[in-house]
Amino acid sequence: MRRDQRDPRRGVPGIALTIVAALAGLVWASHPTPALTAGPQDAVRQLIAGVTAVLEDPALQGPAQKAERQHRIARVIHDAFDYQDMARHSLGAQWAALTPAEREEFTRLFADLFERSYRVLVVRFLGERTTTYVGESSDGQWALVRTRLISEKDGEMPVEYRLSTVGGRWTLVDIVVDGVSLAANYRVQFTKIIRTSSYQTLLQRMRKRVE
Repeated sequence: MRRDQRDPRRGVPGIALTIVAALAGLVWASHPTPALTAGPQDAVRQLIAGVTAVLEDPALQGPAQKAERQHRIARVIHDAFDYQDMARHSLGAQWAALTPAEREEFTRLFADLFERSYRVLVVRFLGERTTTYVGESSDGQWALVRTRLISEKDGEMPVEYRLSTVGGRWTLVDIVVDGVSLAANYRVQFTKIIRTSSYQTLLQRMRKRVE
């Protein structure tokens, strides 16, 4: 599986569109890691199990524990994703023009925004649904883990996790919800802002979102 063969964007109805909007709206709207030998599916299972454990922890229930819940979920998410890879691909050709310091800032902003959006997603949607693992495929460097979100209210919806190997472990680099690549959505948003305005405008919007 080649990295540049990401799923094409297409319209999705109902809950799938809501999930995509929750994650893709980074700018507009707003734990140990698994060893490589453990397999890509284990990395996805660890992410979902880690978030679920926080959501179901009796000691973290109630409004008074909201900040701590958010902090712990953010840590689980941070451990699972390769933000530098995601930031680089979301920015496209602009990435090559950045200095090391600029790349570091963009990656940090991207990571902060993504964690916030993904945290909203898992609290609002994934916590109310069951994840079933359908299968996985891997060429040793890239992997795809196929799952289904099952809900009595909304039925089934396919969710795919794209992973790559970094430093001897599997990390997530994209989520495909009902055929819609979130990484592709980020790239479309960022490219449009840079093309119609400037990279500095994109940075300003990102900085404002993380204040």
